[in-house]
Amino acid sequence: MENFLQKSHTKKILIIVSITACAIFFAALLGNKLLNQSKNKIENGIEKFLGQPATIEDLHFYFPNIIVLKNVTIQNPSYSEYKKIFFTEKIKLHFSLGRLLVKRRFVIKDVFLYKLEGNYSDFTFFLTKIVS
Repeated sequence: MENFLQKSHTKKILIIVSITACAIFFAALLGNKLLNQSKNKIENGIEKFLGQPATIEDLHFYFPNIIVLKNVTIQNPSYSEYKKIFFTEKIKLHFSLGRLLVKRRFVIKDVFLYKLEGNYSDFTFFLTKIVS
């Protein structure tokens, strides 16, 4: 009798773990699909906020609260050819999942930039322009 209860208990735990893993997997797939559908909207929002054209090569969502933007470029359109103000290979954003679920507000908690490149004078002018 004891052996049967242990097998039954183990089976229930295995089913719960499997369902949870599937839910996380499908949440990540759905997050990536929604994020990639919104890529142009995100680029336009960045452009509107910063006042400079922005391009993002790729976006990824990692469950539960990480978004990675790959090959992000902010450009200066005042030159005859677009000149990069800065380029970063990767931006990693940590957002507040609690605020998103409870208050329906997207709040970024941390921003990490990887391999940042840019023209120093353009970048400092750009930063002073958006901060003021």
